[in-house]
Amino acid sequence: MKLLFVHDHRFVERDGVVYSNQFPASVLGRYLDVFDSLTFIGRKQTSSECIAGKIPMSTMPGVDFIFMPSLSTSKSFLFTRQKVRKQIVDLLKSHDKVIVRLPSELGL
Repeated sequence: MKLLFVHDHRFVERDGVVYSNQFPASVLGRYLDVFDSLTFIGRKQTSSECIAGKIPMSTMPGVDFIFMPSLSTSKSFLFTRQKVRKQIVDLLKSHDKVIVRLPSELGL
C-alpha cells in the first residue's frame, strides 16, 4: 500500500538529500512498517541559515519527497493554488491512503 502524507513542513535539501528535525528517517520509517512506500508533500526550506549537516537526515529508501510552493502569500494564493491543488489531487489518485496534518495550507 502507498501512503501520501501532506503537511506544510519545510524540509532542507542539499545535494539531493533531504533533512528535517521534525521528520527524520527514524520517524518516517515507522510509516514504512505499515506501508510499502511513503510520499511526503511538503515545502523546501529556502533560508540559508539552516545547515543540512546539523539536522537529521530524512532521506531513506521507500520515502519520496515532493516540494510545493508556499500558498501563504496573496499572490501565490491567487496564481498558484489551483496548480498545486491539481498536483495533489493527481497524487491522491495514485495512493491508497492519505494523512493530512493540519493546520496546513497544502492540507486544505
